[in-house]
Amino acid sequence: MFADVVNSWKSQSPAIRFLRLFLGSMFIYAGMVKVLDSRFLDMNDAFSLKSQLLGFSQVSPIPSVLINMSNVALLVGILTIFTELAIGVGTLLGVAPLLASLGGIGMSLMLWLTTSWNVRPIFLSSNLAYLGMWVALALAVFYSKNSKTK
Repeated sequence: MFADVVNSWKSQSPAIRFLRLFLGSMFIYAGMVKVLDSRFLDMNDAFSLKSQLLGFSQVSPIPSVLINMSNVALLVGILTIFTELAIGVGTLLGVAPLLASLGGIGMSLMLWLTTSWNVRPIFLSSNLAYLGMWVALALAVFYSKNSKTK
């Protein structure tokens, strides 16, 4: 297992290594921030995920999705934490790298449509930048695997 992780890093270009390190560590950090914030899963707190979802529904292009998610906010919060940690760990360890990067794409797209949809000018949106980096990583992983099988 350890040798596979080391080889996955050695076999990639410095640019892809940087993307893996940055994106993986940021997603682990994001998940851990939520784990350590007692307010995130406290559905009665003004800073809870439920309150955030309802607030973002006022400015997001997908308000009905966010309102429906707020009805099961505790479950959504737990799944968000688990997903961020799984994507981060998978990216750093090279476990299911294409699945991890596709998960990163989905998570970043959802965050862009909610938390930073109204950021103007658009190039200041960090979630849109994350989305672009995840797409780059997914393409690199996909084409790397396909070129090895030919």
